Amino acid sequence: MSMVGDAIKLKSVSVVIGEFEDVTVME
Repeated sequence: MSMVGDAIKLKSVSVVIGEFEDVTVME
C-alpha cells in the first residue's frame, strides 16, 4: 500500500514539475 502511495506522490510531483517547466519555457 505504501509503495502505491509513494508512486502516486512521485507522479503528482513529476506532473507539477512538468507544468512549471512548461511555464518557464513559455516565458
